[in-house]
Amino acid sequence: MESRALRILATDGKSISRRMSRAWRREAERRINRRKGCRLREADAVKARAAARADYTAARKSDPAGTRTRVHRAHRTVRTADRAVKRARRRTPDRLEVMACKVAVGVTGAAFAAGPDAMVAAVPWVELGGGSAVVVWICSAAWRAAREGKRQSLTPTTEETELLGRLATSYWTASTGTGVDGKALPSKAAERGLEGLVPGRARLTDGGIVCALRMDGTWKLGKVKAAEEHIRALLGARTGLHIQFQHGTRGGWARMTLRTRSAVDGADMRWRPGCSGVGLDTVTGEAVAPTPYAFRLVAGATGMGKSVFLRPWIAQAMANPRGAVVLIDPKHQEYKVWQGKFRIEHHKAQIYALMCDLEVEMERRQNASTGSTWIATEADPEILVIVEEGASLVRWSKDRRYADILDKAEALATMGRAVRIWLLWATQYPSKEKSVPAQVVEMMLDKVALTVDSAQADRLIFGEKAAESGWEPSKLPGIPGVALVRNRARDREPTPVKGWYMDDDTARSLPPGITWHLRRPADAPKDPDELAVGQQVGAVPAQTNRDRVLAAVLAGATANKEIAQLTGLNKGTVSTLIKGLVASGRLVRAEDARVQAAGPREAPV
Repeated sequence: MESRALRILATDGKSISRRMSRAWRREAERRINRRKGCRLREADAVKARAAARADYTAARKSDPAGTRTRVHRAHRTVRTADRAVKRARRRTPDRLEVMACKVAVGVTGAAFAAGPDAMVAAVPWVELGGGSAVVVWICSAAWRAAREGKRQSLTPTTEETELLGRLATSYWTASTGTGVDGKALPSKAAERGLEGLVPGRARLTDGGIVCALRMDGTWKLGKVKAAEEHIRALLGARTGLHIQFQHGTRGGWARMTLRTRSAVDGADMRWRPGCSGVGLDTVTGEAVAPTPYAFRLVAGATGMGKSVFLRPWIAQAMANPRGAVVLIDPKHQEYKVWQGKFRIEHHKAQIYALMCDLEVEMERRQNASTGSTWIATEADPEILVIVEEGASLVRWSKDRRYADILDKAEALATMGRAVRIWLLWATQYPSKEKSVPAQVVEMMLDKVALTVDSAQADRLIFGEKAAESGWEPSKLPGIPGVALVRNRARDREPTPVKGWYMDDDTARSLPPGITWHLRRPADAPKDPDELAVGQQVGAVPAQTNRDRVLAAVLAGATANKEIAQLTGLNKGTVSTLIKGLVASGRLVRAEDARVQAAGPREAPV
């Protein structure tokens, strides 16, 4: 008999161990799921008890003697709430490893109470049970830590508990019942046309619920996105819940994310010195800190917070001792906040004159550069040019006086990188015909998109494959300051970023940065034609048409006709340049429409 038992153990030991392990896992999982629901009910009971106690306290304050019915009713409510909390705690089961430890302790206590003989007889069983319980507890704790890490501390809400239950494979593949002919009806997934789409393991993260989807048969990511409404109905998810689909880590798999929560919930998003980047990733909670010096497109519907989203970049550029900010503000709003901090222009003629100065500065640096990249200094800083609303410049280009303003912007976008002049173009709707030049948007690999109104806007910002790659700002929650940020390396996931909030008073309190103005060259130009004009008018040698006009005025010419004769320019060009020089303060127009040179120019505030 003894040898037969040993043979059975030797042959079936592995299968017995596997069956015990499966039974242990099933029971452990059942208890974990039961504990989740019980903990939620316990939390609701605790909240109800706190509300009842607050009501009872208020009733006692209004009636210290406790003679009114309200006090007695509130007291009964508190007692009922206390019993509900105790009942919820009693019904919360222990984890399986904790229960095993309690059993071992109970056996030990019973043996001790029964006497020495019973204790000696129970020692082997206590050692076996207690040792097994400790080993199982250590192994299960290590397994949970390795599997979930810090997510173990996350407690699912009632909504998340329901969604996690409906993301189980058994829920999707379970039959809906039996037909009149006795045959099983299709599964819940097949009823909604989702047959061949199987969910994998779902896990709760700081950014919501993430679940892998196995795509069998002819399923692909585009088809999964098209079936979003069927998936939402199968899960019973609310209409406002954002569901995001992306490619999985290998072929045949997709990744589905239910944005039930954000990693920045409860975080203080007010900007203060020391804050890194432009905001925090709502999934990881980490700071997103791309450099402000880049050709960048910023788009978003009106009221979504484009101007406030840019302020941390402006503060970072202002703090750079070798960097300068230039703001073009056709909306006449931001200049009131940053006035006196750096150079700001907000009138048409002044903005046109600024664009001319930037083009001249770019050409000067190209000629003076001794290498492939310009080295920024305090005298010649790195320049970040911010166009607050690019659609205004596109509209102005239809006026013949500013017809070439977009050409100047395209020149900065295509050739400004080598001389450290960067262009940031902000607009509401990035249409190439109405709000941003084609050459400008093509050069901008860094893009920021706040909430927009349509999938067409998604494609205009992030390209034709925006929906396939997950860059869909039209599906953002519509909260001001929440955006998708893509850098030129394209190594970021399309996860929303919540930007820092810098109010007007905080912006005004920052120390001023470098106020950039065009530096006029003191040495003679190398162009013979330019030199001839300069010698003819007896002025400082000029390099641009604006310098020619200014030199002619300094030489004594006061009428447009005289200036055109001296410079060799047509009258229309002369008129446009004079308007820009008058707006910038370099020239003054008298009452008889003649112009003359202005006095020493003060730095604008």
